[in-house]
Amino acid sequence: DWGVLSQTHVDPVLLADRVKSPAEAVVRIEWRRPAVDLRVGFFHHTDYPVLMPDEGPDELFAQTPEGPRGLWRDRGAELRQAQAVADELGLDTAFGFQWRIADLDKALDLVRRALTITGARVEWAGGRPLVMAIGAADVRVSVEKGRDWFRPGGVARVQDETVPLDLLLRAIGEKQRYVEVRPDTFASIEERLLGPLQALASVQDKRGEISPVAAVVLAELSEAGAVVEGEGLDWLERLRAADGLQVPVPVGLQAELRAYQVAGFEWLTRLAAWAPGALLCDDMGLGKTVQALGLLLRRRGDGPVLVVAPTS
Repeated sequence: DWGVLSQTHVDPVLLADRVKSPAEAVVRIEWRRPAVDLRVGFFHHTDYPVLMPDEGPDELFAQTPEGPRGLWRDRGAELRQAQAVADELGLDTAFGFQWRIADLDKALDLVRRALTITGARVEWAGGRPLVMAIGAADVRVSVEKGRDWFRPGGVARVQDETVPLDLLLRAIGEKQRYVEVRPDTFASIEERLLGPLQALASVQDKRGEISPVAAVVLAELSEAGAVVEGEGLDWLERLRAADGLQVPVPVGLQAELRAYQVAGFEWLTRLAAWAPGALLCDDMGLGKTVQALGLLLRRRGDGPVLVVAPTS
């Protein structure tokens, strides 16, 4: 006589089949202008939030169409995959798998890398900044010519946006690699264009003007692929011609030039072929006079030369 058979309640978790979690890698990014917050975690089931590799239990209980399941997590695999994602994004994992990038340029660099990431799904918390790339082919420079100056203006057009040239130059002057076109919309300056624009920004005066000698930077913009148009651009053709000019030392020069003096003579000759003037500056005794004599000999067929010298 055992009496009444007692009934025992068994927790469904104990009856659930154990299977490996699918563990989909997720990069969650929140734009907090001018910073971004980012974390790498894993999606296991709709009943659970995205979990970083080092948080949450080793096994998750979930209801599936096939019944209750115990999803066991492969922590080692999660860590390896999260590390690979961090490496793809260029992030250091010494302090875990969540970061705040407070520098605007670095934050936007990260946004651009996240758009092409292959090892994880990207989730954006709220809105995200739009980042475009400006290449040399997007830039059109118009040049106004004065008596002894050039004033470059123009725009860059990319993805239906128009960015004034002076805005690009101002950003470069402030050591920024991104220009804010409008709120939360930024344009990056591609590497091939960055050097010529830096050179242009460095030679402009407060009025935005550059001297004819410094206008070589406009040729660099043109060679990079930008469209340069406007007044007085015949000097650009003279510059290109002078760049390929062969300038042997004149036979009539009664001196043997050292290698650096030959280089100085060639520089003077090419510059004289297109520019309004030049200054050859060096320490006393290094041969400025003989280099200048070489130039005068080469140009003797162009007519008389006026030499102005101190009485000493």
